[in-house]
Amino acid sequence: MLVAGCCGNVGFGKLGQLARILARHGVPVIALDLSPAVDQVAAKLAEQFAPRVSPAEIEAITKAIIPIRGGIADIPAELKIGLVFEAVPESLAIKKPLYAAIRARDPDALIFSATSGFTTRHLFDGLPGADRCGVLHPSSPTSPTSCGSCPSRAPSPAPPRSSRSRPSWAAPA
Repeated sequence: MLVAGCCGNVGFGKLGQLARILARHGVPVIALDLSPAVDQVAAKLAEQFAPRVSPAEIEAITKAIIPIRGGIADIPAELKIGLVFEAVPESLAIKKPLYAAIRARDPDALIFSATSGFTTRHLFDGLPGADRCGVLHPSSPTSPTSCGSCPSRAPSPAPPRSSRSRPSWAAPA
């Protein structure tokens, strides 16, 4: 498991959640970021978990985290990337080269972005294996919006709308 962009708010939060789930199954979680703060993510997570998680569980979680300062090329070859949660800045100039590097290194990896501003087509169109990519944007359990999407080969049919209709999520006029 790889969390790319783990030092930002979204990436850090997901790193903690995913490491907590995966540590008990012996799955390593790579914390990847260009920031020097990546070296401190395990200690920072331990501090955040301390009020509500046992010391033994915190130790297991932080031992599962492998912090790496750099890019995909800096991940040791023996660490296979099976699943990626990407939370890097909202720039296609950053995201697309990252996806290409992941795909070149581990062609079968599942890649999911935390984007809130790009569609799957913007992110993954033309990327080999785009059918194994999607958007997994964090949302609260009570959010009425979808929290995930995957690309498809054909557009979804939309119901016909009159010029006076309102989106289903809009408040009544």
